[in-house]
Amino acid sequence: MATFDGFPPQTLEFLNQLGRNNNKIWFDAHRGDYERYWVEVGCDFVAAAGDPLRALRPNVVADPRINGSLFRINRDIRFSKDKTPYKDHLDVWFWEGQRKGAVSTFFFRLTPTSSLVGVGSHQFDRAQLARFRQQVMDPMHGPELVSIANNLEHGLDGETLKRTPATAAAIGEDQARLLRHTSASTMAQREAGPWMQTPEVLDWAVEQWRKMAPLQAWLVENVATES
Repeated sequence: MATFDGFPPQTLEFLNQLGRNNNKIWFDAHRGDYERYWVEVGCDFVAAAGDPLRALRPNVVADPRINGSLFRINRDIRFSKDKTPYKDHLDVWFWEGQRKGAVSTFFFRLTPTSSLVGVGSHQFDRAQLARFRQQVMDPMHGPELVSIANNLEHGLDGETLKRTPATAAAIGEDQARLLRHTSASTMAQREAGPWMQTPEVLDWAVEQWRKMAPLQAWLVENVATES
């Protein structure tokens, strides 16, 4: 079983400096720091998180590679007004089933000032949204999600619509409100400190994921559209 001793101070310093010097010249001059304190450390975190996550959900994939569970540091600037080339944070995610189109994931973000842990989807695609609404209307699965949402320590995010569909008249108010969602996720955030340089950072993430796991289970088991 892989272990993780925490993010070294050099990782946070690299992210902090990158935020102030977000350009290719600076990045190329600090590529060694990127490889050691961003890529290697990020992959170590992914590898160590795999076993405890699979204890929660046996089919979770933890792939310690860039473009696996570790997101690329390069930003997609093709359609963005912000042309800075690099992300000033470290993102990882863990999915079930096929990586592409995964309906819900366990995710983690490290910034110079905080770490963020979450579960869910930031945006359903069209098929997932249709399936989500169908299951919210279901007399068994809809109330189950209401119960899960009510028990989430940090609430359920993703309510973006102002109006409830007319079809919601046949269900309870709490179920009907879920139909305003176009995504479903929950997140916990904690300020940076010396604890992030110790094994506590992974322990904290796993504990948060444990609390959030019922949302992951509901989304994967009720909304995933892959065969």
